[in-house]
Amino acid sequence: MDNIKAQKSFRGFPNPFDSEEKKATREYGLAYLRAMWGEHSNDANNFFDQRKKFVTLRNFAMGTPSIEEYKDRDTLEDGNTSLLSKDFTPAAAGVLKNLINISSNKLIDRPYDVIATAIDKDSTDKLDNRMKEMFGKVKIKAAIAKMEAQGQDTSGLDKIKEEVKDAPDTIDEVQFDAELNWKTEEEESIENGIRYVYANNSFEEIKKTISRDLHVLDSAGTWTRFDRNGNIITEAIDRKNLIYSYFTKPDASDATYVGIVLEMTINELRQRSNGELSESELFDIAKRYAGNKGSVSNQSWSFGSYYQEGITSNEYDNFNVLVMFGQFKSENHKVWREKKSKKGNSVSFDKVPSNYTEYYEDEEGKKVKKRGVTEVIRKSVIDIYEGYLVCDTNKCFGYKKKNDIVRRIKDKVIDTNAEFDLVFYTPNVQDTMSQGMTESMIPYVRQMINIEQKIQHLISQARPKNVAIDISALQGVTSGMGSGLVDDKGLAEIYDKTGRIYYRSHDKNGRPQTLTGQPPIKELENGLSSDVERLVGIYNHWVSQMYQVSGINPTIDGTAAAKGALVGVEEKRESAYNSATKQLTDAYTNIIERTSDRIALMIKHNIARGIKVNGYKMAMGSLRVEVLKASKELTNAELGISIKFKPSEQQKALFEESVKIALQQGQISVAEANRSREVLEAGSYKAANEYLARAADKFMQKAHQRSIELQQANGQIQIQSNQAAKAADLELMKIEHSFAMQKMQTEYQFKAELEKVKAGEVRLGTVLKGEVDQDLIKTSMNTNAETEVLNNTPSGSPSSSLTSTPSSTPSGGGGKRGIPQPLRSTPRPADDAQKRAASTGQTQA
Repeated sequence: MDNIKAQKSFRGFPNPFDSEEKKATREYGLAYLRAMWGEHSNDANNFFDQRKKFVTLRNFAMGTPSIEEYKDRDTLEDGNTSLLSKDFTPAAAGVLKNLINISSNKLIDRPYDVIATAIDKDSTDKLDNRMKEMFGKVKIKAAIAKMEAQGQDTSGLDKIKEEVKDAPDTIDEVQFDAELNWKTEEEESIENGIRYVYANNSFEEIKKTISRDLHVLDSAGTWTRFDRNGNIITEAIDRKNLIYSYFTKPDASDATYVGIVLEMTINELRQRSNGELSESELFDIAKRYAGNKGSVSNQSWSFGSYYQEGITSNEYDNFNVLVMFGQFKSENHKVWREKKSKKGNSVSFDKVPSNYTEYYEDEEGKKVKKRGVTEVIRKSVIDIYEGYLVCDTNKCFGYKKKNDIVRRIKDKVIDTNAEFDLVFYTPNVQDTMSQGMTESMIPYVRQMINIEQKIQHLISQARPKNVAIDISALQGVTSGMGSGLVDDKGLAEIYDKTGRIYYRSHDKNGRPQTLTGQPPIKELENGLSSDVERLVGIYNHWVSQMYQVSGINPTIDGTAAAKGALVGVEEKRESAYNSATKQLTDAYTNIIERTSDRIALMIKHNIARGIKVNGYKMAMGSLRVEVLKASKELTNAELGISIKFKPSEQQKALFEESVKIALQQGQISVAEANRSREVLEAGSYKAANEYLARAADKFMQKAHQRSIELQQANGQIQIQSNQAAKAADLELMKIEHSFAMQKMQTEYQFKAELEKVKAGEVRLGTVLKGEVDQDLIKTSMNTNAETEVLNNTPSGSPSSSLTSTPSSTPSGGGGKRGIPQPLRSTPRPADDAQKRAASTGQTQA
């Protein structure tokens, strides 16, 4: 190796078809690494020129571009070197800095979840079986509900009821729940493991670097690797230090090599090389890098301390040197032989050299198959080789075929492809070159800086505001102090102090001393040219051009927020910004997804080999790690890693408005509204809207079902009411009939009693009349006897006074006084009584 001369112009790569054994040699690695560096240290594709470009872009994005060119330009314009004392700090670069910060921070602030999705057959079968099981529970639950609705006895199904009570009501709900919440153990384990690695590597800071480099350099990436202890290390790469082969895809997946240039001290180099570089080699490297070397500056020294005995610390230990870490892919042909045991009851596979053949030539030159070899398996595999090269030297260290290559599993078979530890993405790539947001805005910033300098120049040359004094009109002005006339200087002093001067417009003879209509003192405008206003207009034009190029509108950065803008208008502006920056968002997502995917593969690699499992036990749980390690389900699982962005604040506001409207219109319940908010917080704006729509549909269906049931209940109630009314009418009729019967019976009984009473009364009346008649008869008989006595008694006898006789005879009467007359001529009660008595007696007889 020492005989290989360092040649900066070395271009040739070693033969890629060399054997795997030769590729493993240090000489092969040194040749390849030097060829990589040679490709990027020539005049056509110079690493330092690219690095200088990236530094310039970063300075512009920080608002601190170089001002030397503007100083020289102003000096050359008029040769006045005094202009160099102006403040050349370009305020225009602050506009660019503000736009970059806003867009970069907006991308960083978008929360997201890393989602692991199992895509291998075993994992999908698990989910399918679980789905079928839930479908069965939904159907059983619906069948039991139907039986109960029909009034059937389900008391013997209590155990089944308990098993299906928590099942969703519909198959759509099962599918929605599966999409949102169902995870296999492998998926949950990897997601927790990725979060664990992120936390250990301060990934939040890495995200900031990725986002800013995409906006400033139009390219960014990460470097994820194992350290010497098996820990997973990930960090953001400094894009200005990256080298790579020719590629055409934005993710550089077609690149054949990548590298990153590191700057380290000789002391760090000594530790990193782990003894592979001797002190003499380190001394040679220090001599090469003494003074200025590319972008590295070191002091010059005599190297005397190296030759002095007893010196334990070399003064060149702090010298900075450039070291390139490089990786390259190479296709190797792997050969395994299948060999049976002597008894033929077992088969073994042995790895053999790539030039191995299962035949040999016997003494006669015939090909004979080797004993026990049943088959030779040949397979092409992509391997990765890596190592460190001290730039512009012939010193390399750490070269090897990467032994911890993490490969994907496809259908339980290890993939033959391999991926670099370095992951980067360039959205606007064309022939490995690109132009990003910052570079596209720099021409406008340069124009704005020029305008700023011109405005400063005009302001610096502007005359102060002053007055014009007509001396001839003010010759007769006195000081007012009795000291005579005032000279020109005095006039200016009086005017400056008091702002007024007393003068005569006419002399003693009445002749005017001033021009007609012209005051003796006239205010003069300042010397600021009107060109300043025109320059400000041009400046604002370039500012608007920057907004158009960046895709950022004034409402996003708050410089021109529309107070009365409708929600729809702001949403359209937000959508326009998202469309303009979509390629940056896609690049950011791609880098994080690929980095997370690589971390997932490395976690599987460590668990399968029992490396650093204690940390994964903390993240995933001890039992789960032990089960996965034993079953190797995690190792065989094929997982797709993706980024799912969580809802933005604007999306949350819009969703909350939708929830409120749904609640106000009675489309969902409060419980469903809270559940939809939980779905939103879980990180899926789309899923939250789907849940809200399904909840509204379900709620409306339930409301419709309740309406139907209510109508049916009302109909049943109506029927029951009608039946009850009819029954009431019938009962009423029965009551009325019974009442009528009772009434008739009562009337009959009353009439019978009345007849009895009447008969009694008749009998009583008859008896009473009989008794009365007897009395009347007796009375009549007594009366008749008395009458007969009277008729037979002579006049004047005492008894004659007892009989009343008429004293006179009515006129016209024909009776004769003293002749006895009948006592009466009309019937009397006694007559009737006698008749009745007679009739009664006859009746009785």
